[in-house]
Amino acid sequence: MRDDSLLTNIIKSLRPRQWIKNLLIFAGLIFSQNLFNIHMVSETVLAFFIFCIVSGAIYILNDIIDLPFDRINPLKAKRPLASGKLSVTCAKLTVSVLIPLSLLGAYLLNPRFFIVVLSYIVLQVLYSFYLKNIPILDIFSISFGSVLRVIAGT
Repeated sequence: MRDDSLLTNIIKSLRPRQWIKNLLIFAGLIFSQNLFNIHMVSETVLAFFIFCIVSGAIYILNDIIDLPFDRINPLKAKRPLASGKLSVTCAKLTVSVLIPLSLLGAYLLNPRFFIVVLSYIVLQVLYSFYLKNIPILDIFSISFGSVLRVIAGT
């Protein structure tokens, strides 16, 4: 029996399988040879989780924006929002809670990290609304999102 609870559908919409990209945050820690510095490791782990929250919120935002198209796409139509298992209202509420929480967490962790997270949010919002429809800029913005993850870990 499948669990189609509200929480399950929110978690699915956050796309945890995509969070592997956030492991790029650990590159700075590895290459700086600080793997045994408990303070730096704990900060990097927190940064990883904050990036998982913010990137998940951005995935939901993108799903809200693309909803009419996702509903007619055979693969994307199975996502919680497109299938109607998660309401648009709940999705918007989730985004409106997670983005400020991630920004607060980022700022409390490190003001420089906050700037990187804010830059990531701005870039991804621009991507979701505009850049994904502009050849070259679409690829550039996705790539730069990965670069920001690496910068976040330094």
